[in-house]
Amino acid sequence: MKVLICHNYYRQPGGEDAEFLAEKAMLVEAGHCVLEFTRRNDEISEHNLFSKAKLGLGTTWARNSVDDLRAVLREEKPDIVHFHNTFPLISPGAYYVCQDAGVPVIQTLQNYRLLCPAATLYRDGRICEECLDRGVFHGVVHGCYRDSRPATAAVGLMLALHRRINTWTEMVDRYIAPTEFVGRKFVQAGLPADRISIKPNLVHPDPGMRARRGGYALYVGRLAPEKGVGTLLRAWALLENPVPLRIVGDGPIRAALEAQRERSNLSNVHFDGWLCREKLASVMKGAAFLIFPSEWHEPFGLTIVEAFACGVPVIASRLDSITEMLEEEKTGLYFTPREATELAAKVDWAWRHPHAVEMMSKAARAQYQAKYTAERNYAMLMEIYGQARRSSVTKICKQYRSVSPMIPRLNDLSRKWQWLTSQEGFRRAPVSTCARLISWRGRCLLGKAAIVNLRRWNIPIFLPPRWRGIEKLVFVFRENYEPELIYLEKVLSSKAVFIDVGANLGIYTLVASRLVGRAGRVIAIEPSVQSFPALQKNIAVNRLTNVLPLPVALAEKTAKTWLHHGINPGQNSFGKDPSCNGVGEEVVTETLDSVLLQASVDRVDLIKMDVEGAEELVLRGASRVVTSERPLIIFEFNPEAAQRLGLSPSGAWNLLEALNYEFFMVGPRGSLQRSDSPLPGRNVVAIPRQG
Repeated sequence: MKVLICHNYYRQPGGEDAEFLAEKAMLVEAGHCVLEFTRRNDEISEHNLFSKAKLGLGTTWARNSVDDLRAVLREEKPDIVHFHNTFPLISPGAYYVCQDAGVPVIQTLQNYRLLCPAATLYRDGRICEECLDRGVFHGVVHGCYRDSRPATAAVGLMLALHRRINTWTEMVDRYIAPTEFVGRKFVQAGLPADRISIKPNLVHPDPGMRARRGGYALYVGRLAPEKGVGTLLRAWALLENPVPLRIVGDGPIRAALEAQRERSNLSNVHFDGWLCREKLASVMKGAAFLIFPSEWHEPFGLTIVEAFACGVPVIASRLDSITEMLEEEKTGLYFTPREATELAAKVDWAWRHPHAVEMMSKAARAQYQAKYTAERNYAMLMEIYGQARRSSVTKICKQYRSVSPMIPRLNDLSRKWQWLTSQEGFRRAPVSTCARLISWRGRCLLGKAAIVNLRRWNIPIFLPPRWRGIEKLVFVFRENYEPELIYLEKVLSSKAVFIDVGANLGIYTLVASRLVGRAGRVIAIEPSVQSFPALQKNIAVNRLTNVLPLPVALAEKTAKTWLHHGINPGQNSFGKDPSCNGVGEEVVTETLDSVLLQASVDRVDLIKMDVEGAEELVLRGASRVVTSERPLIIFEFNPEAAQRLGLSPSGAWNLLEALNYEFFMVGPRGSLQRSDSPLPGRNVVAIPRQG
C-alpha cells in the first residue's frame, strides 16, 4: 500500500512528533511505500504584523501547503492520506484536495485542537471545557492561545468556519483517538461516533526491559503549566528522605521551575533538558519509577508507555484518560492531581518498597507487550485503513453512480481475463486461482500484507498489500509465478553463485538461496526504497545466511541517476514513463564487475536481470564477468523501456549474440525452447555456446 503521511512538526519535539515517526517506521518495516508531506513550525516568521496576519489566515486555508499537496497527490497517487497534526501550516484545506483526488483521509486526534483554540482544554491552572459547551470563541475573551486574543481569534475563526462548512464531518473518512476518553470528548463535540476508531499510540522500536532497578525518580515531558511539574517540585520539598529526581524536557516555564528548585533548596533535582531517543532510553532504564504529574486531560500518556516498555512503573495523576492505561498497585500508583502532599507520600512509599516496585516493573513490561508493540498497533492501523478505504469507495460510488464508461472498462477486463486464462497456474487450478485473486483484492483494500508458502521449496515469502505488482501474481500463482523459477532447479546446484539484478521483493533470491545451499552464494541487488525493505524482510523471515542484499543500481559506470517510479515498484526504470509524471528517487549506479569485486565474488554461475530496459547497460558494466565466467543469463526483453533510455530495442540480445550466446524461452515445467527472435515482455535465457 502507498501511504502518504502528513504532519506539522512542533518547534519543541513532543509525543505527537514521536508517534508520527514511530508509525512511519512501523509502516516502512511492514513493506508499505510510505511518503511524507511535512511542514515545521521553525518556518514561521512573526517579526511583523503582516507575517502574523498571514499566519492567522493560513491556519484556515494554507494555500501553499494545499497546492503542494495537490501536486504530490497528482504525482504519487497514494492509497491513503494519514494526517497527524495540520496546525498551523498545513490546515484543514488539505482534506479537500484529498477528497478531490478520491483518496481516503485519516486524521489522528492527538490533541483537542478541533474543540479548543489552545488544544488543551486547560486554562488558569485547571481543566476548562467552556469552549466545548459554549463555543470556540469563548476562548478569545481569555486569550487562551499563546496568551493572545488576536491569535486566539484567528484559531477560533478557523475552527468555526470549518465546523460551519462541515469539514470535520464530511472531509475526513476516519478519525483515530488514542483512548476511549478522547473519543467520547470528540463525539460530545459533534464528530460522528461511527467514524472514530480507538487505537493507542505505540513505542517503536522496542527499547527492551531494563536489567536492574534504577536509582532515581524521573520526569519526562514538556515543561509547561498543564504538565504539573510545579506540583512535582512542591512534593519533592515535602520529602523527609531525599530522593534523586531527574527532569528531562524543556519548555516555556523551565526558568521558573529552576528558580523554584533554588528557592526550595532541592539539590537532588537535576534538569537534563531534551535528550535524543537513545539517551532517553538509557535514562529511562536507570529510573526506579516515572512521575507523570499532568493536570489536564492528557489525550495519551506516551511517556507512560515508554516507561512500561523499559519495565519502569509509573506514579501518575488520576486523570480519566490515564486510568485506561495504568492499573493501581499493579503497574504503578495514582495520586490526586495538584496534590503535592499525596504525591510525596506515594514517592516515599515507592522508594522504601523496592520489592513491590520490582513486581510492578514486570507487570509494566507485560502491559507494554500486550498493548503497545508495533505488531499489535500495526494490525489495528491496517483495520482502520481498510475501514477508511471502504468508506471512500462507498462515497465515490454514490457520487458517480450515474456516470459509467462501461465499454472501455469491459474491454480492459476482457484483455485481463484472456491473459489470466493463458497462465500455467490458472490451467492447473482455475478455481483456487480465482479464489486467491479475490482474496488478494480484499487484502489490498484492507491493507493486510500476507506471508504465503511456496510449497515446492518450503519457502515463506512476505507480500506487501499492493494490487499492481508482482505481489498479486505471487499470491495467486505461488510456485507457478514464472516458469523460470522451475528452470533454476535444473541449472543451480550446491555451491553455485547466483546474481539477482532487480531483485524486487526477492522471489528469485529466495528460491536460488535454497537451491545453492549454505556453501553457495546469492547476491540480491535492488536499488529502490519501495522494494528493498521487503527484500530484507524476506531474507530475515527465511533466516538466510548465504544472501548478500545490496541497495544499489547497476549500469555501465559509477554515477548518480534518477530512478523513475512506475505504477508499481516492479516497473521502476531509468527511463521516464510518460504516465508516471517523473516521480522517483535518486540512486547511485555501480558496475556489476565492481560490485562483485567488492563482495569478493570470484565466480558466477547464473545472472538474472529484470531492470526495465536497462539490461544492455548492466551487461556493459559486467564485461569482465560475462567474458571470463560465461554465466547463464536470464533477462527480460523489454524493447519499449529500452527505447525510453535511448538504447536499441534489442541491445542486450545483440550484445550477448556477439559474445557467442544462444537464446531460449522457458516453457512449462522449466523446459527450454530455442528462440531465434525475442518476444516483447518475455524472459529470455542466454546460454553460452560450447567451443
